[in-house]
Amino acid sequence: MKLLPPRKYPVFIVDDDESYLAALGFRLMKDDAHHNYKIYCYSSGEEAIHHLNLEPKVIILDYYLNPKDPEAMSGLDVIRKVRMVHPEIPIVILSGQHNINIALETLHQGVYTYLLKDRTALSKVEQIIRALIHEGPLS
Repeated sequence: MKLLPPRKYPVFIVDDDESYLAALGFRLMKDDAHHNYKIYCYSSGEEAIHHLNLEPKVIILDYYLNPKDPEAMSGLDVIRKVRMVHPEIPIVILSGQHNINIALETLHQGVYTYLLKDRTALSKVEQIIRALIHEGPLS
């Protein structure tokens, strides 16, 4: 009997800060050697929405996306769009915004949690992804 390789769960990271996106993506891809997820990095909400057919199991999302472009989707726009199509996907907001009103607004939209971009954020994101995929409702 031939054994199939373990399933890889898609994880989206959406952030318009290319250096932060690369750092987080690299760290999670490195971590992926020991876990069953595949990391997809997107620098805009539009890109992430376009690839929802990959059915991500977790979305890590910045709140402010391309703030200089008034036509660009915001993190809140992405949350709403994802909720319309895939309400079951956990969304983690990873933002530099230390504004309680923004955090509450995203939580009211049904995000899993709101994290600040600080020195502990990368390890927290790793822990959340592992928990959601391996221990949470997704397993």
